[in-house]
Parts: sequence; structure tokens; C-alpha cells
Amino acid sequence: MKADGTERTRRTYELFRAAFDVEPHDREAWLDASCDGDADLRAAVARLLVAVDIGANFLESPAISILDDQLSSSLEAETPELIDGYKVLGILGSGGMATVYEAEQRHPHRRVALKVMHRMLAHTSAAQRFTFEAQTLARLRHPNIAAIYEAGTFEDAFGQAMPYFAMEFVKDARSITEYARTVCMPLRDRLGIFAEICDAIQHGHQLGIIHRDLKPSNILVEPDGRFKIIDFGIARSVDPLDSSRITLHTELGQLLGTLNFMSPEQCSGADRVDTRADVYSLGVILYELITDRLPYDLSRVAIPEAIRMVETQSPARPSSINAEASGDLDAIVAMAMHKDSLSRYQGADALASDVRRYLAHKPIQARLPSPWHQARLFARRHRVLVSLGSVFVVTLFALTMMIAILGYRAWRESDLRIDAERLAIDERNIARRQAYVASVASGYSSYRAREYSQARERLELAPPSLRNWEWSLVAALADRGESVIDAHDTLASMAVATEARRIVSASQSGDVAVWNLDTAQLIVRIPERLEEFDRTVAVSHDGRAVYLGLRNGNLLVWYPDVQQMPQLIATLPRAIVGLHTSSQGVLACTDSRGKTVFLNADTLTPIVVDIDDQHFTRGVHFSIDGALATVWTRSGAVLLIDMDERSIMNTFDLGVSAEVAVLSEDRQFIAAAGAEGKFRVWNLRTSELVLDGDTSPTISTVRGLAFSSDSSQLFTGQVDRAIFHWSLDGTERRVPYLGHDESITQLAFDRATSRLISCSWDGTVRYWSVGHRSGFSPMNVIDAHEGNVLSVAFSPSGHVLASAGRDGVVKLWDPLLNQQVAVLAGHESAIYTVTFSSDGQYLASSSSDGTVRLWSALTGRLIETVLETNADIWTVAFTPDNKLLAAAGEGGDVIFVDVEARTIVRSIEAHEERIIRLVFSPDGRTLATCGRDAIVKLWDMPSGRIRSILRGHRLDVFAAAFTNDSTKLFTGSRDQTVQVWRVATGEHLDTLDRKGQFITSLAVHPDGTRVAASSWYADVTLFDTTDHGAVISFPAQNSAIRSLAFSPQGSMLACSGHDGTVIIYDARSRSELASIRRDASERLAWARQVLQDHFAGELSSQSPITDEAVARLIREASLSDPAFEPFLHKAALSLFSEIESVHDTSR
Repeated sequence: MKADGTERTRRTYELFRAAFDVEPHDREAWLDASCDGDADLRAAVARLLVAVDIGANFLESPAISILDDQLSSSLEAETPELIDGYKVLGILGSGGMATVYEAEQRHPHRRVALKVMHRMLAHTSAAQRFTFEAQTLARLRHPNIAAIYEAGTFEDAFGQAMPYFAMEFVKDARSITEYARTVCMPLRDRLGIFAEICDAIQHGHQLGIIHRDLKPSNILVEPDGRFKIIDFGIARSVDPLDSSRITLHTELGQLLGTLNFMSPEQCSGADRVDTRADVYSLGVILYELITDRLPYDLSRVAIPEAIRMVETQSPARPSSINAEASGDLDAIVAMAMHKDSLSRYQGADALASDVRRYLAHKPIQARLPSPWHQARLFARRHRVLVSLGSVFVVTLFALTMMIAILGYRAWRESDLRIDAERLAIDERNIARRQAYVASVASGYSSYRAREYSQARERLELAPPSLRNWEWSLVAALADRGESVIDAHDTLASMAVATEARRIVSASQSGDVAVWNLDTAQLIVRIPERLEEFDRTVAVSHDGRAVYLGLRNGNLLVWYPDVQQMPQLIATLPRAIVGLHTSSQGVLACTDSRGKTVFLNADTLTPIVVDIDDQHFTRGVHFSIDGALATVWTRSGAVLLIDMDERSIMNTFDLGVSAEVAVLSEDRQFIAAAGAEGKFRVWNLRTSELVLDGDTSPTISTVRGLAFSSDSSQLFTGQVDRAIFHWSLDGTERRVPYLGHDESITQLAFDRATSRLISCSWDGTVRYWSVGHRSGFSPMNVIDAHEGNVLSVAFSPSGHVLASAGRDGVVKLWDPLLNQQVAVLAGHESAIYTVTFSSDGQYLASSSSDGTVRLWSALTGRLIETVLETNADIWTVAFTPDNKLLAAAGEGGDVIFVDVEARTIVRSIEAHEERIIRLVFSPDGRTLATCGRDAIVKLWDMPSGRIRSILRGHRLDVFAAAFTNDSTKLFTGSRDQTVQVWRVATGEHLDTLDRKGQFITSLAVHPDGTRVAASSWYADVTLFDTTDHGAVISFPAQNSAIRSLAFSPQGSMLACSGHDGTVIIYDARSRSELASIRRDASERLAWARQVLQDHFAGELSSQSPITDEAVARLIREASLSDPAFEPFLHKAALSLFSEIESVHDTSR
């Protein structure tokens, strides 16, 4: 019986799939013929077709019964016992798209919820939504959002690959409303857990993700009261223009979401659904939590009428149902469920804040709908009645107004108009800011997903007048590649003629083009597309001949300078999988099984090499001189062939199916790569395995390989669009080159310019400069110190970055070229703070060795140890006029040193415990000290009298930063908050909560509009200094961040890490950076030569060179062009650091 049931289900499914190829009006006759009189079979197929058919009766069906449960029950007749290593324990639930099983995972051993798509939907757009749900859950990491453990596919009983994903199992869970009723939860407790639900939804909104199907059944509560939000199956990233994903219907007319909880704009099918749709759904959930009933009864209402009710009718106030709900709760619910999204709370965090204000008995922001708004809704419900009555009302109103206007004073009319205009402007500005933040968030989300063109499109939606540093940074990150050739619709392969400075690109459809390698400009395109083209292309060294291999074995030659169609020069018995040009002619390779056949196209002489392999040859790569060839097969065998001897010299095993192999230019190494992200490098002379790696954690098939010209670096290009840069000794995997929108198909290295060249299915060829760790990238990584980097600071010119670490040295860097300029050694242990004087003359450092040292910022020489104590000195700062240097640490005292005299001038007993940070206001009138005692103190300068004591933090205060106008102070603490204070009065203005991340550093942007806050968990959040709203949050480091610094010009942000690195973010475009850095390199070389020529005598005789002499030379040399001055400074630092190093060695 079981076998018969399975066969009937299989037959039903086959006929159901086939029915979609039959016109609707012919299906009845087709069913009669196909079912051979089997009435039960015909009825089962017909039920399935009715369940998904877009019929004329769709809009007349009740809103709550749109999806027939027979859609899933007919196909899920049996519960599988095992799904891809998961033991199925039972069914938790089944919906229109998938079935959720309770399952047990073996490794690690745990209970999971296993979501498996219905078989009949595996080839529909629902599969895309199912995959998107898994991707969405993977990006969301919040304690109240169900986490995803794994995603994959398995083969079901019908041999079909079915997608699934395993997620966190919520045991004995009930919906939030059911739980509240069952445990008789008091109203205040219900409001408290609701505010936490808003916090979890806001986490998704900050990542640019809208849930779009919020309802009680998607908020599950465990018996202990903890809740999890589930079912992101119809969530999407914020995308105001994505009209292809309209909320209301899918291709099958299925309703995405539940009408009772859908916002009016979702019901109307609006294509600009944003985070405020989730706010409406939260409002409905809040309504039900307060009243234990829904705002509308839609159970027996047709969809058009249900939509009209949601769009026009106002529900009964909660206080009319539950007397415990006060007028403030009425106002909160009304604002959350406002028909106009602009009049709702603009985010889930704002809704949560108002609920918490209500619980704290504080004034709320919400107001009940105005009588005018209620009147407008009444008019929409009763159009005929209002139309008839409006004539009388308008007439009466006109007469009344005529009488009233006679006595109305003109100044009052003007005053009202001004107030209305001001209110309208305020509301418009709020809406524009919300749109801007959403645009940046969705753009960054697309960048993180490597959807770069989509990221640029979403950024373009941001109002131009609001675009700030964060917008420029995301735009720069999404602007991938130093140069881009937009070659074809899809790009399959390329060939590079380095000497001729040409590159040939070829598409899968047979379109071939030749480009200038230096300018990326098109030279010529083939007159007509080639038939049977199969990606194989080669170009002669002079670039005048292009060779093309076809699937039918034909070998063509094309002379692009003549601009004629290619000519047939030879025919091979099988498809051509490899081509090579050299002084000895053109070699072509076929895909024969068990042997590799080469053909010299000039002599038509075949060269046969037996490879003793049962798989076809997948590809071939030749050495530059054509003397060696490497052939790879699906079995993972990589063969090295001596072309002169026609024999196999060596065989290497990749271990997985091989996709590509290459030989280094010096014929020292061979590399192969393929499935599962696997790649290996062998030494050709010793056969030793040099590098055995994979692209984890991505584990993506490698399709492109290239060695650097000196064979020290290897590049891998993956199907997941990433290009990784590896050192051949295996010690380093560098920051990936990300920019292609589709899979990488091939890599090549231009030894003349040290640039990597990549081509991709996205139709583009991209160039990557590899002279720096991250190329000309907006995100550059400096391996700065051994151990933690504790402080970073830019020089006033922005051309030098200082870093200090636990290794006890200060290092100076060129942030444009990512080059070390100088090393300042002298401290005996960790350096906590490094800072420049505002005139660029000095640099000061404080250390756990109890000293403060003053250095020359011109030559890097130690001027003097200006302070010596027996305790750690945590912080040091110059006054804005550079006359005093303030230092503080373990003792809680602030010590002031005269910079010129190098003497202590005063001391203040500031705190009872350690002072962690001290900062001066830009106007020099205020000193802020931050202590381990959780207190911030403001001191009047220069009197040194205390002005205000700021008590708002609960734990150590790590960071402080003044706004540029010295009116506000931002402070950050271990208590996970940023507090905002008014400097003049000490008034507390705001609290910015970082949600579980304690603050380690703060930095104000030079334009004064943004303050950056870093966390122990490697994130940076930017806040608006005016309204204090967060504008972007992003992972900025690979480990805890201890220090932040903006460059004085405002383009760069430096972040120090516990892993010894400094990451510099530059908001300028990649092409602009390439131009700037090339110019900087040339100017720096010129500056160094000027110094060496001027001080040639002193350098040769090792005579002392004073700082005054260096300063005088810099002033004179930069008179003609002041732009050269910072380069002369950097050259002096570098030159004298080398001299000091030589002297230390000689001593």
C-alpha cells in the first residue's frame, strides 16, 4: 500500500507539472485524456491546479482563506525519516511555501527546526523567496531572532533536489498573544515584552531588512518567557524602487502576508514599502496585546472589501475595550497604525521609546488622530453622502467665512501660514532624513552582499543635499576596480598580449573584441558573432593575430587590424579546450578521453600524449615558451607535459575536481584549483607541495588562477565573485578584491604594471593594483604592530598617521601609500596614547612605563622625556594653543607641562581613581576628564577650576569628544552608551544606546556633522551631531577597536585593532585614490631627492643635522609650490629615521 501511495503521488505531481504547458481552456480535455479514466487521480490534479490558478474568483475569496491547505497536504503525503543528516521527529507546521519539521541534528547534537520547501514550488519564484529567507536569517544576529544554523539541498524520494535550512528550535512555543492570554500577563508586562520585540525588529531595519509579515504567530514565546521572531520568508532589503517584488501578490496570485497585519500601502500593492510597514504591523500586534482582539474582523470579507476597510476605517480605540488602557496608549496605537506612513513612527525604535516613556510615566511623542484626519477617513467611507452634504456645507462655510474674514486680522493669517509652513518643512525634513538613512543602509547591505551595481543604484536614491561621509564611503566601497572594461553581456574568457599592450575579450555568444591594455579603450570588435564558439582564445605576442577555438574542432585566426571575419586554418577531431602562441607557432589542444591531442596549427602536425585517465581533458595551460604544458581533468589529476618529448613529466593530485591550472612565468611552480574552494601549489623542481589551501569560509569553486610576475604571490578567482591574494609561503591571505557582480571566469597578471586583470560573467574586465595590500581601495589594512594597537592620530596636514601599541613603539605611516615612514623607539612598555600638536611641530606619547615623551614631528627625534612617574600614564593631550601638555593616569591627577620650557607648571587632583581619557575643547576653554569612577568632569581653562560634574554613566568612561563648535560633549563608556552633554551648563541632552557594545573611542568629523563611536566588538557607528540619530553602523575591524581618528581633511577614518592592524577607510573613489597615490609617490621621491642633495655633505660625513636646518630647507623648497611641503616632511621623517637606525646599529 505504501508503494502504491508513493506511485500515485508521483503520478499526480508529474501531471500537475505538465498541466502548466497546456492552455487553461484546453486543460479539461487534456485531464480526461491523461488520467485514463482514473477519477481519483484526475480529481487530485484538478485540486492542485485550483489551489494555484489565478482565476477570476481570486479577489472574491475571503481574505483569510486564500491559500488552500490541500496544496501542501496533497504533496507532503509522507513524513521523511531522514533529511540530509537530520533525523525528522515530527511536523511543526506547514504553509503555502514550506513544511517545518522538528528534527535532530547529529553533529553537533541538538534539536532544530528544519524548513523544507514544498516539492511543487521548487521551480517557481517561491524558491527564490525560500533562498532569500535563509540568506536574510544568516545576516541577522540578535538574541530575539531565530538563528539559522545551516542551509542546503537534499534529494527527495522522487530524485528532486529540494532546498532546506535548519534554524533555531523554539521548544514548546506559543504565539505572543496566546502566551499573554494563557499566563494572564499583566498589561505592563505585555508592553515591556512588546518594546523588546520592537528592538529586535529595529536590528533588522538597521541592516536594511524589512520583515513584511509580522504577526503573533511569527513571534514565538518559550515557557520561560523568552521570545524569538521567525519567518523572514517574504522579508526584503529596503528598496524603494523594486517594483518586481510587490508585497501583495506573487506570480500565482498568492497573498504575501496576512491582511489583518498588513499596512495600507502593502494592501494597495505600493512598490515603495519601507520600514514603516513593519511599524504598522507592530501597531496591530500591540492592539491585540492590549485588547485580546484584532482591530478588524476580516474572516468573512472578500479581499477588495477587506483592503478598503484597512485603508479607510479606523478601529475602535483600545481604551473602549480595555479600560486599563489610558489615553496615552490610544495615542501610541493610533500613531503606529496611522493610514499615512509619513504620520507613523518613523522606526521601530521610536515606537519602543514611546512605549517605554509610557511605562516610565513620561510624556509621549504620539498624539491621537486629529478630527480633520478622522473626517477625511469618514469621507472616503461615505463618498456619496459626503458629496451630497458637501454642497450645503461648502455654501454655509463660504457665508460663514465671508463674515469671519471681515473681522480677522491680517497678522494672524500670516502667523498661521508661517507656522504651517514651518511644520510642513519639519515633517518633510524628517521624511527626507529617514529616506537618506534607509538608502545608505540598503546600499551598504547590498555592498556586503557583493551586489555592487545594486548598491550604487540604492545610494543614488539618497537626497543629494544630505549626502555625507558615510554615503561617500559606501559609494567608494561599491566603486570596484581601478579600471573597468564593459566588454560584453557575459564574458567567458580573455587573452593578454603584454608586449603589444592589448587584451582580447570573448563572450559565450561568440562576440570578440580587442582593447587597449593601458587605456581600457576599445580598438576593434569582430564584425559578426561566431557560431560554436567555446571560450577558447589566444593572441599573438604582437597582438596582430587572434586565435579562436570552436566546439566543432575548428581553429580560426582573426587579424583585428584588417577588420575581416576570422579564417579557418585547421580542423581538430574534437572541441578545442586550449590554445597557445609562441615563436614556434600556434598549439591547439582537444578534449579527448584518456589522451591529450595537441596540434601545431602551422604544420598541422598532431602531438598525442597518453594521460591514462578516464576523464576528458578539461583544459590546458602552456608555459610562456610553449615547452611545458599542464593539463587537468575532472578526476583532479594535474599533469605536467614536456612538449618536446611528448611525455608526462609529473602528475599532481588536487584531491577534488580540477577547474584550472597555471604555471609560473619562471617555471618554478605549478598551481591548480577547483571545487570546494580547494587550491594547491607545487614546486616543479622538487615536486614538493608548497601551499595547500582553500577559500574558507566561503568554500566557493575556484575558476581563475594567476601568479605574480615574481612568483611570490598567487591570486584565486571564485564563483562567489571574490578574488583572493595569497603569499606563496601560506602565511597571509590578504583582503579580497571585490567588485564583480557575477562569477570570476579567468585571471591574468600584467607584469609591466604589476596589475591583476580579471574577467567575469558580468561582462566586465577589471584591473587591480596589487602593489598595496588592498590595492587602490577605500579600505586599506596596515600591519602596524606586534600585539594590540592602542592609539592612532593624524598629523595636522593629514599626510602622516601615528600609531602606538603594546609593543612599546610609535610608528609613523604614509596613509596614502600605506608605507612605514619612521619608527620612534624609547618607551619600555605599552604606549596608551599618541597625539600631535596642532601646529605639526611636536608629537607626544604616554606609556605604562610612567613617562611622557616629546618627539620632533619633523625628524622623529626624541626631544625629551618631559614627565616621569611611578604609575601608568593613560592619556596625554596638547592645549589647542600648543603651550601646555596635559597628562593623566592611575593616580587620578592631571599634570600640566610647559611645552617650550619642558617643566611641570601645575597639577590638579581630578578623580579618585584612574583617568582614562582627557580632551580639550577646540576653543581651548574647557578640559574634560573621564575616569574609571564613571564620572566626567569639565574644567575651566586656563584657571583649572571645576565647572561641571557629569553623572550619567554607570561604568568606566573610555572616550570623549567635543563638537567643533565646543558646545556639545559626547562621552562613551563600558556601560554601552554614548551620552551627550551641553558644555556650557553640564546639562544632559541625550543617551545613545549601542545595544550591548561598550564604547572604546569617539571621534568627531572635521565638518562637525558626524561623531564616530567604536566598540569592543569591532563595529563603528556614526551619529548625527545635531539630532543624535544613528546614520550607519558597520564592522570596521577584525578585532576590538581601541582608537579612532578622522584625518583633518575629513576623507579618512583610521581604526586600530587588537590584532595589530590599523584599517584606514577613505571615502574618495578608487579612481581618485589611484591618481592621488601615483602623484604622491612621485612627489615623495622628488622630496627625498631634494633632502639628500641638500644634506649630501652632512650625510656622507655623518655630521649632525639640526631640526632648524631641516625646517628652513622645507620652507625654501616649498615656496614655489606649497603642496610639496607635506611630502618634504614625510621624506625628512623617513630619511632621519633611517639615519638614526644606522647610528643605533653602529653603536
